[in-house]
Amino acid sequence: MAASTKKHAKKIRLKNNKEIDAIKENASLFLANRKNSNRLIDILSALESDEYEVVVTAIKSIHRVFSNLIRTGQILKKASENDIDEKEREGLPKDDQYRLWLHDNYTDMCKKLLELLHHDDRNIQELSLCTLLKFVAIDGQHPTRTVTKKQLSFPSLLYQSLLNELLCSEDSMVALIERMQEYMEYDDVRFYTLKHSLRNMRDKIEKDLTEQYLRNLFTLLENISLPTEETEVLSKCLAKPPGPETNAKILLMSEQKRLFTLLWLEFLKQQLSVNIYKKVLVILHDKVMPYVSNPLLLSDFLTISYNIGGAVSLLALNGLFVLIQKYNLNYPDFYPKLYSLLDPSVFHVKYQARFFYLTDLFLTSTHLPAYLVAAFIKKLSRLALTAPASSLSFLIPLVYNLIIRHPTCHCLIHRTDFESIAGDPYVFEEKDPAKCNALDSSLWEIKTMQNHYHPAIVNEAMKLDNKLPSHEMDISEKLETTAAILFDRSFKKRFKEAPVTFQPPKGLFNTPDDIMQNNWLLE
Repeated sequence: MAASTKKHAKKIRLKNNKEIDAIKENASLFLANRKNSNRLIDILSALESDEYEVVVTAIKSIHRVFSNLIRTGQILKKASENDIDEKEREGLPKDDQYRLWLHDNYTDMCKKLLELLHHDDRNIQELSLCTLLKFVAIDGQHPTRTVTKKQLSFPSLLYQSLLNELLCSEDSMVALIERMQEYMEYDDVRFYTLKHSLRNMRDKIEKDLTEQYLRNLFTLLENISLPTEETEVLSKCLAKPPGPETNAKILLMSEQKRLFTLLWLEFLKQQLSVNIYKKVLVILHDKVMPYVSNPLLLSDFLTISYNIGGAVSLLALNGLFVLIQKYNLNYPDFYPKLYSLLDPSVFHVKYQARFFYLTDLFLTSTHLPAYLVAAFIKKLSRLALTAPASSLSFLIPLVYNLIIRHPTCHCLIHRTDFESIAGDPYVFEEKDPAKCNALDSSLWEIKTMQNHYHPAIVNEAMKLDNKLPSHEMDISEKLETTAAILFDRSFKKRFKEAPVTFQPPKGLFNTPDDIMQNNWLLE
């Protein structure tokens, strides 16, 4: 049975090799002589094959054939020929009939490549995408339709069809969309991406706005970034740049910003899953805000996100702070809300390092009132009592930094007004930092950490008894500390062998009459 299987596989291999050779030969014969025009039909039909090698060879041959036809202008379709019917076509000269026939085959070929974007094999999907993008580039330089001086040469219809397939409601096209990132550097490609994506989303009915569609769209949005140069007129084009006669908005920075803003605002209106929601908040402050027409348009989305709670609130912090700091957003509840986010669960979330980095950043201003800073110091100190050792490695230095940064809080170190912790006036459950009485308390929690089981934490806590340095400590490297890292630092052996006895054993029982010694050797 195994022999028959091998024999069958060999036959299939031989058959595929013959088909592959035939496709390559057909492409060469077609390009060599117009009399072999029917060979093109055989090449196009190979796209429907079930064999991987055959389809790949067909796609490469198609690219070779049509690239040559486009560059030499052999499939150029005139504007007057757009609505021509079959009878009128028969009355045309043979050369014109052949040219229109080639153009029809080019259109059919593009449709088949678009269908292959949903092929079961990922390599065929990527090869089809890359081939289509190459045709977009070639068509933009050598248009397959008549283009006047006032018209744009970019193949907008072909590119729109490509985007419509990528923004699919059923299949995941994330990997293919990510492959398009290098093309997003071209200003004309970016313009039509923004324009067609916005139209695509607005034309979708509610049932088509599936989670898969939104994930595909978010991947596309994530890979769109506008130029950082302060220039109004852009110039980097994949197709022929529009002439001065066109007066096109395609290369105006203001127009691309307008489309970018509309697309993001339309996207943020949708019902996003928690996973997509979090990814949006991660990139919003640095990949979206600098490029929208007015960043304050994102304030509603961020304030709503900030009030949701949990990890979503943590991720909304950065964007909201940027709006407050750079764009003068008036949000007086920012610090009370940040204070309320400090609870034991914050040490067990995925974005713990990001949250505490931002918390340290938000509290850098020396103009913050003493009661507010004292409230954060006390809240962090109280959380330290139940925090894991890996978090204490940066939590205690963060408390020290706040005291160094705000000298009015030094009183928390030296106060001994109450005899026991039961007399601590600080109210941990109070959500308003102005009413928690933190400034009247002390740092007995950090003092308690001097009895911690981990020696590194004890060393950090012992600094409280000495004079704190005048310069702040760098906690950025400690934010990613995990339990595994602490374990390695504490218990990693510095020697390969540990001595267990002064005399190395020579036998199993190490006695003069050890009979086992005659049968077993220790090496």
